[in-house]
This record gives sequence, C-alpha cells and structure tokens, in this order.
Amino acid sequence: MTSELENQTKSLCREIYKQTPNVFLKANISIVLAALATETILNKVFKKYNVNHKAFLMLHMLLENGGSMTIPDLTKRLYITRQAVALTTRKLEERGLVSREETREDRRKIKVKLTENGLEFVREIGLSEWRKKIHNSLMPFVSEKEAKQLTTILTRVARKLRCMQLNELTMEAASSQSNNNRET
Repeated sequence: MTSELENQTKSLCREIYKQTPNVFLKANISIVLAALATETILNKVFKKYNVNHKAFLMLHMLLENGGSMTIPDLTKRLYITRQAVALTTRKLEERGLVSREETREDRRKIKVKLTENGLEFVREIGLSEWRKKIHNSLMPFVSEKEAKQLTTILTRVARKLRCMQLNELTMEAASSQSNNNRET
C-alpha cells in the first residue's frame, strides 16, 4: 500500500519528466553531480597547496595564455563574476603568485600576470603526484576521443549558461533602473 506522499512524489516526478525529457534531465543532474564531485576532489588536493580550485584554475588559465590576461578575459574564461576574479586575484597577489598592472592601451584595464613565484607554483602542482591523482580520479575510464567530445559539449553548455546568466543580470539591472526611475 502506497502512502499519499509517495503518490504525490510519483505524480510530481511524471510532471517534471513531461516538461523535460528524461534524457536531458538526467544529463543536467549528471553535469551538476560531476561538477560537485570534481570540485570536492580538487579542493581536497589543492588544500595541501593552500589554494582552492578557482585560484588554481586562474593560475592555469594565465599559464595557457602566455602568463597574463585582463580581468574581463578571466571573468569570461572562468565563468565567474568580476568580483570573484578580483577577490581571487587579491589573494594570489598577497602570496606573490600574481601581480596586477595597467595595460598600455587603456590604463583602466588591469592585467593579471603570473610572477616567477606563480610560475614555479603552477609547475610544482602541474608536475606533481597530486596532478596525476587528479587525472586518475577524474578521467580513468574516458578515452582521448571521449575526453575531446566531453570538452566540446561542456564548453558549449558553460558558454550557454554564461550567456543566460549575463542576460539575467542585464534584465535585473534594467528592472532595477526602471524601478529607480519610477521612484523619482
């Protein structure tokens, strides 16, 4: 005999699956679970180095881009807010791993640059046993072809989500501005 709550649970589940096909809903949930598991593993590994995964990703992104990037470029590439980039940059700067400097073209634009210490830090983590553990933990059963496909798909998803996030922020700002205009 099933309880009323169990019946309501099954009914709600059917309603949700009508709106979003099962395969896509499961894909969304799988992405979130994989992201959470990855974040947990990365934070445990990077704790040894006294950084979080966002800070390491920023350092790695700088490495991949010749050692320097502007804050807006980091924001776009890391899919995090300008404030999060600024905070992470400040923490890394305090440790001597990055520096900030104005660009020649526009003094208002700030470039974040890897320092010698930052380069050595990335080298230490990047070539360490921990790096191998991360790889072996996250991708043990994935072929190179599957890894490329996964990267393509997740990059597309991340870009789309970033666009949605930016559209929402723009709409919120416009709504806020509209409300402020009504009050005056």
